[in-house]
Amino acid sequence: MTASRRKHWRRDMTRKLLILMLLALPAAPVQACDTPCPRCHSSGWIDCPRCRHDGGLWCSRCALLKGYCPTCRNTGHVRCPNSRPGKSGNRVSPDLWASAARLGAELIIIEDHSLRLATDVSHEDAHEFFKILAGARRHLRRQFHVPKKTQLWNGRCTVYVFKDRKTYIKFTLDVDHTAEMTHTGAYSRTARNCPLIAISRQGRNGDEIRRIALHELAHVFLDLYRNDTKMPVWLSEGVAQWFEFRHKPKGSRRADCMKRVKTAFARGAGPRIVDILDRPIAPDAAVDYAIAWSLTSFLVERDKARNSDDFRVFVDILKSGTPQPAAMTKAFGMPIDRLERSWRLYIKRTY
Repeated sequence: MTASRRKHWRRDMTRKLLILMLLALPAAPVQACDTPCPRCHSSGWIDCPRCRHDGGLWCSRCALLKGYCPTCRNTGHVRCPNSRPGKSGNRVSPDLWASAARLGAELIIIEDHSLRLATDVSHEDAHEFFKILAGARRHLRRQFHVPKKTQLWNGRCTVYVFKDRKTYIKFTLDVDHTAEMTHTGAYSRTARNCPLIAISRQGRNGDEIRRIALHELAHVFLDLYRNDTKMPVWLSEGVAQWFEFRHKPKGSRRADCMKRVKTAFARGAGPRIVDILDRPIAPDAAVDYAIAWSLTSFLVERDKARNSDDFRVFVDILKSGTPQPAAMTKAFGMPIDRLERSWRLYIKRTY
């Protein structure tokens, strides 16, 4: 073996040893202190003060290349001093990403102050994916006028992306304990402390995964924006789809949604706005999803045409607890019937 090959072999073995040490960490759960903790936000873990003192972007794979940290053993995290070992009463496991790795997923962790990506895609793709998520966060802040320093949620929103459905199902059952989500391929949990998004990559290309992640991130943002008041189903799904389609309009379901809306409103048909406001949307109700997106898109585009901020005002009023009809009339400055006529004209001209 040449000196060069020995050098590469030693480097490779060192890297594998560090990964094994990471996965060999004790799996005992950590319970946060009895009172709300501003440091760990009920997760039980904080950033390593030795190797992450700069507070910037951190990547588990890049950290391995920088050398070994004896404080956190290259996990990037240490136990919060206000936490204690024990059976956690939280649904949010403090070591979710490590637990997910023990299910068989070789995860790369990339995180900043409010976002964490845990995925088994390539290192290069993981960084590119994280940039897309960070860009989405910036756009949502701009759309709703949220200052950069304003906290969106407590802790980090973790986005899990697993390469196969088997690992995704194991995660829902054994780590996140959300058995009701095993039949889905993606979901979000909008808890104020450490919200979560989980996605299965199986049967989906890279662009589909990105659009799903953006869709779910929009759900998390809208539900936690200003306060924990849940948004109406049509608005939550409408905003999520509008934001998803914005990523790549030509490669998304936008064209199909336009066709469904055009058919539904042909010859003066289609639902009235008052019928949409409190209507539930079944997972397989493609037309209802399309109509929710159409109404949301119309309201957002209306703001752009008028250089106004009525849509954000509408959401703010809803977040204050005002009923939808009153909030809509107050925000857009006209009766719902008049707004509906403008929407129908928008569909006729645009679709």
